[in-house]
Amino acid sequence: MHKRVLFTLLIISFLTQSNLSRIPLIQSNTIPADEYEFYSMLIRHLAGDSRLVVITDKTSGVGGDDELGALFFGEKFENLKKSNGFSEITEDTIGNYLNKPKKPIKLTRSFNLPNEYILISESSIDAFFKKKGIGGWDDFYAKYPNSRGYIGFSRVGFNQQKSQALVYAIVACGSRCMYGGYYFFVKQQNKWVLKGKNILLQA
Repeated sequence: MHKRVLFTLLIISFLTQSNLSRIPLIQSNTIPADEYEFYSMLIRHLAGDSRLVVITDKTSGVGGDDELGALFFGEKFENLKKSNGFSEITEDTIGNYLNKPKKPIKLTRSFNLPNEYILISESSIDAFFKKKGIGGWDDFYAKYPNSRGYIGFSRVGFNQQKSQALVYAIVACGSRCMYGGYYFFVKQQNKWVLKGKNILLQA
């Protein structure tokens, strides 16, 4: 039970602003088209054939090598290459990820998806669980019966050639159906291919 409560708190932390890096940030309040293109691929990968995809309406930063990241995830970016499938990741991919603003950026309906999708606010998600805790999933699925929970993600770190991408994503679909971690993709023959997945949160 305590583990589930902790995991719920970690999900909430994902949806809120985190000051995770001391590296100077790239100042931008908009998300470029190539990042939305990547997100569209990522959502298709995570959501599968779900008839309705529920997406948090802001990006969020998670992980890193500061005290908060170490406390919650025990993960250091310098150790990321040691993870299965991450051996090819370059320093500029990690650096670009860390340079992206950790301040949440509002998402727009710029995804290219075959599924119907909606953007949902943090406060709307919190409202399902504020009084009922994990029992709020019944209300969530009553409102979104064709979904498989909701998806959230950080900004994307690219290398200079835009042939590598690093992102943190979380999928929450029930009290025993939650996972989040780093996803590493490489572009091959003009298609993004998943090379490594480092799941840090799972229930």
